[in-house]
Amino acid sequence: MCRIKFLILNILLLCLLISQINSQGIPDIPRHEVLIVDNHKGRIIDPYDFNYWKPGNIEEGGGLHQLLLDVLWYLDPQTGKVINSLVESSPSYDKDYKKLTIKLRKGIYWSDGKPFTADDVVFTINYHIKNTGLTYSEFFLRNVSKAYKLDNYTVVFEFKNPMPSFHHIFSSLVYNTCYIMPKHKFEREKDP
Repeated sequence: MCRIKFLILNILLLCLLISQINSQGIPDIPRHEVLIVDNHKGRIIDPYDFNYWKPGNIEEGGGLHQLLLDVLWYLDPQTGKVINSLVESSPSYDKDYKKLTIKLRKGIYWSDGKPFTADDVVFTINYHIKNTGLTYSEFFLRNVSKAYKLDNYTVVFEFKNPMPSFHHIFSSLVYNTCYIMPKHKFEREKDP
């Protein structure tokens, strides 16, 4: 008997909730046309400002960037295995860890159809170095001597000091992952 009362109470509460949702003027959109994403941070303050690289915007999205951007490497939390995502292989350091070479995966495109290349990775580093005050400016200024491409899918980083874990800044292994910027979009921006 208690189970039936509990079930009836839950149904009534659900009906009340549905009536409140409909009274708020939420449009009637077919479910197959809607993507619902839980945001543990609450409401996004400015959903039209999605400049992830601007200081203060990392946390504002509450994980939205993880839905829209990709990292170079993932860590599978269940197996502990590193998964190559935007790269074709593991990072390759020289013997003194002052130089890192990464090979990007071919056949990856930005949402507008432009190819993802070494130009985007090099641009991201140099853009943060040139425009101090961005989220990763200090980290790259302090650690990177030079970033350049060998070809369209090979990037080389030279460091001021040994950096055996530098590649983690581009992986899901760190809290504040640096996502790669689309060069063809940001190179035209006057105000980073």
